[in-house]
Amino acid sequence: MRELIFLQKHENKWRDLEKMLLMPGRKDPDKLSELYIQLNDDLSYARTFYPESNTVKYLNDLSVQLHKEIYQNKREKGSRFRKFFTEELPDIMAKQSTYMAITAGVFLLAILLGWISAANDLTYTRLVMGDQYVDQTLENIRNGKAMNIYGQTSEGAMFLGIAFNNLYVTIMYFMLGLVAGLGALAFLFRFGMYLGSFFQLMYSEGVLGETMLAIWIHGVIEISCILIACAAGTRWGMSIIFPGTYSRSNSFTMASRDMFKVLFGILPLIVLAAFIEGIVTRHYDENIFISIAIILLTLAFILYYFVIYPLSRRNKALKQRTEHAIAQ
Repeated sequence: MRELIFLQKHENKWRDLEKMLLMPGRKDPDKLSELYIQLNDDLSYARTFYPESNTVKYLNDLSVQLHKEIYQNKREKGSRFRKFFTEELPDIMAKQSTYMAITAGVFLLAILLGWISAANDLTYTRLVMGDQYVDQTLENIRNGKAMNIYGQTSEGAMFLGIAFNNLYVTIMYFMLGLVAGLGALAFLFRFGMYLGSFFQLMYSEGVLGETMLAIWIHGVIEISCILIACAAGTRWGMSIIFPGTYSRSNSFTMASRDMFKVLFGILPLIVLAAFIEGIVTRHYDENIFISIAIILLTLAFILYYFVIYPLSRRNKALKQRTEHAIAQ
């Protein structure tokens, strides 16, 4: 059978399956299992007769979505809340791992350029950060506590202010992703330039070590949330520009669903980062070992939960699908 005839014969069935997967609510597991068998028969046929075609890629992607839907509709014991954080969110992070790598690269490049710009132009830091902030920072350095800015507001007020600000910034990164998929990256690049110039200022004043200690106590979580939001927002926008084998509307709908799950998933971390920044950071120099321990523990958690664990789940799923395909 020619590929075109094969597509015409089954296209309506596949499109109906796409629409069903996008419908909210619990679906009949028996019906899903029946469709999964049919879809895998189609996929096996396409792999045999059209191995290098886009049809195989499309059916494979659809099979993955259907497999996940079957798994989600299984009657299982256990908490839905727990399942979200142990399965759904890590799987979404695996999907956007490429965007995470791009986002991290852009951010590091921006920090480097911000540092170089500030080192070569003494007015650059004031232009980026403002005269008042720079003057206040220099005064704090002269008074012997470079990061005293964290101790100038009451703990409760600072916690609430930072929490609302971080939530606003996170949502902003998501929404800016819709600007050709690049708005979030542009916003992130600006932030990286700001941070790089700030680091260079502290380095030139000889207090970079103290600065890094204070910032990264809360910054590991806070900046990780920013990078995750930026990656999710960029993927959201790109789902319209590069829908792959799906229609643009379906591609955007699936990306939107994942994006809101990411937002829900990082909300506890946004609050935690605000708590640490508003209440803990001001004591960063009272016990250096505790401060370093907080930084290392939060870094280990972020790397494991948002990078290592999602990729291990993805690799395990790929291996299982490969073994299943060979068995067929």
